[in-house]
Parts: sequence; structure tokens; C-alpha cells
Amino acid sequence: MRSFIASLAVVALLGHNAVADNCATGAFNEKGNWYCQAVKKISYSGFEGQGHYNEITGMDKATGTCSSKPRYYSGSLSPLDEEVSVHFRGPLKLKQFAAYSVPATSSKSKRDIHQRRHVHGHQRHHAHKRNEDIEFQERAEAAMRRAEEKRAVGDMVTATINGQVVSWANTYDGHNEGQPAGQPAEQPAAQSTGSHVEAPSSGFIGAKPNSSPAQFAPAPAASGDWSRIGYFNSDSKTAEGVTFLNNKGGQGSGVWDTTFGNSLAYASQDSLSGSANPVTFGGDLNTGLAELVIMTDKKCNNDCGYTREGTVAYHGFDGPSKAFFFEFQMPHEGQTGWNLDMPAMWLLNAQIPRVAQYPPTPGCSCWTSGCGEFDIVEVLDSGNKKCKSTLHSNLKGGDSDYIDRPVDSFMKLAVVMTGAEIHIEVLDSSFDFGKTMSGDAINKILGRNDKLTVSNFKLVAS
Repeated sequence: MRSFIASLAVVALLGHNAVADNCATGAFNEKGNWYCQAVKKISYSGFEGQGHYNEITGMDKATGTCSSKPRYYSGSLSPLDEEVSVHFRGPLKLKQFAAYSVPATSSKSKRDIHQRRHVHGHQRHHAHKRNEDIEFQERAEAAMRRAEEKRAVGDMVTATINGQVVSWANTYDGHNEGQPAGQPAEQPAAQSTGSHVEAPSSGFIGAKPNSSPAQFAPAPAASGDWSRIGYFNSDSKTAEGVTFLNNKGGQGSGVWDTTFGNSLAYASQDSLSGSANPVTFGGDLNTGLAELVIMTDKKCNNDCGYTREGTVAYHGFDGPSKAFFFEFQMPHEGQTGWNLDMPAMWLLNAQIPRVAQYPPTPGCSCWTSGCGEFDIVEVLDSGNKKCKSTLHSNLKGGDSDYIDRPVDSFMKLAVVMTGAEIHIEVLDSSFDFGKTMSGDAINKILGRNDKLTVSNFKLVAS
């Protein structure tokens, strides 16, 4: 997470609402990071694209390498419309966490599911774009299958797919459409010579942020109630639909080896160590040396793609319309140094921790090829009182405005992901994380709010 930020390049297009141009009032550099002003809401738009990343298909302890194959995606929020895991770094007190999604209406074919994922919330004039997304995915899958049929399982396959030259280890054995065959023990990591969708090369990390006004349209309206699919309350010790994990494999659960280090494990109550069995989190990460991962309570059963052998593997939070609500505090730790007094909350494509969140080699994580991370709020240097947000994916961007770190009191915060937008909003202390979230409540977060200082950030593809 933090270790990757220094290389990020973005364009910040900041906008309207309570302040006409959020960076026009000035920007300042603090320990290598640019900041503009404190806001109560950050809205990202333009999160829509197509491309591929390298999905990990095997890990070889003998060589320390991982094999992979290209995974194609397209449409709104992709690839973060896939399963995501929720991550925390201390010092942080988590009083409440809730996850919501739009209820599935029925069981449909693979094609229908793909279409529904990328159509939800779009208006009629998006029909042409929707069809292009479906055709893109189908062309990629057909080209991959044709290339694989000419090779044996384990052979390297090289093909030009939708204009991109990619190579991967063949896992297709002519059976079980959509499910990979057993992966040979030794496979080289996949190599790609294709281009990826990336942001332009000016941005807030090494240069002063761009303060051009954003052209920002409201997100599609939500209709109907959203269902709560996960909930945690530290006061009542309630945990519904969630599992608490950390990267302490080999301590009671999960695995550890000298090649790939620690896998996921069940987290202890303070998440400073692993546990043999699921434990309800106590609510307090009292140091930056402690991290916590929240996933659903649904175990992977050969339906999560490749997972590291011996790891604790659970499903993440899936779908193109999902929301996360937090009640948390980020008190000072009283120490400085690596990861100390630098609390954070972020989302990862759930494939990352199920394989290796902190791999010794970049080829053992789909992170490097763009499968997705969204830093919700993150303190970038020890003791700082400003929280920034950053997106690492097929589109990359980070806002130069910030949210004040809740050092002395608890804050309620919403993250709503739908359409081609992500909205982060500081909520009133009376806001309720009920068993359902009404469409009206979601729409208030998606819509304009003149009572808040808002930063509108337009993601731009190169």
C-alpha cells in the first residue's frame, strides 16, 4: 500500500459544491506529499475502462516464482467490481463496520450475469457502450480458448488478444469450461508486452496538483433498499457475515515458509498474532504494526480462483454496486518510524491477500498488473493529521484534498461504489448502520450536498 504510492502519477481535476475550485486557495507540500484543503466528501467519477491484469494461477516454492494468465475485464468499476477485501492498519479503533449490496434478483446464465454487472445504474444511452463491453470480454475469452486448445496443460501460450500481446501458462485441458485445470508445480511467471490503461504523468505526489475544474455528473439514482451483508460492532461484540483475518499465517492457522512468507490466518482479538480458529475482533489496533482484514463468512470452496495452498481463504465482497460504512477513530500512537502512527483503511481485489498481500517478488501478486486497490483514508507519514485517498487500478488517481484524521473522537464514514463512481463522505454521528440501507440514504451520498465541502475528482485515461 504505502510503499507503492511514491510511484503513482495522476491528474487531479477538482471541482465545485461548497468551494468553486478546491486547490485554487493554495496547495502545500508536506514531507513529499501535496495537500490542498480539508473536505467532508471526496467523489471519484469516470471509473470505467477495459483491459487485463495477470491473474495468479500457481506458486512454486522451489523457484520462488508464480505463474499467471491474463484476466480480461470491462465496464464500470472494473476490476473492483470483483470481490474486494477490507483492510485496516493501526493505530485505529473500529467501533462499527457494515457492508451493503444491491440484492441479486435471480440466477442467470454467465452471459446474463456479465451483462447485469455492467448495466446496473446506467441509462438507456449507455446501451451501445454496454454491448461493446460484452463483445470485448467475449472476444478476449474466445481468443484465449483458441490459443490454449493448441497447447498442452503447462505450456506457455502467446497470443494477440484485442490488440495486446500476452503470454501465460496454459491451464485449460479441454474440460470444465471456466474452471482452471490443475497447475503444474513449476511454471514461469506470465509476461505481458501489451499496454495498460494508465493515467497521465502529472500529479500530486511529485508535482503540484492540477486544479482545473471537473466536469462531474451525478451518479445514477439508486432504487430500492440495499441489504446489509456484513456487520461488526465492537461494543456489543457482534459479528454477522464477516471473518477477521491477518497476514500471520503459520501462527495457529494458515502457513509460513521461507519462500513466500506468511499467508492469511485467522486474526487474534488484537490482530497482533494469528489464531487457530475464527475470533471476533476486539475493536482496537493499537499500533501500526497491526493490520486487520475483513472478508465475508463464506469460505472458498474451489470457487475463488487460485489461492495459496494452506492459506485461510474466504470470499470477499462482490458486485458492481456495494457500500461500506465505518465508525472509527485514529488516535496517535506516540511513536514514529516504519508504519508507526500511520493508520489507514483500504480495499483490495480479494485475490491479492488470498495469494500473497506482501509477496517477495512482484510477479506473485496481481496488484502490479492492475487488479485493483482503493485507499479510502490513509495517513502518509507518522503522526500526520490528514487522511488522503488514492486509487490504484486500470485507472489511477489520488485526491490532493484530504479528510481530517479523527484523532480524539469517532467518525462515521461512508464509501459507496456504483455506476462509474466512488463516493467517500463523512456522516453525521446519528447515522444508523441498519439491516437495510434505503435508496434515499444512498442517493443522498451519491448526490450533491451544498452543506459539505466536497472534492470532485475526475479519473482520466491516457
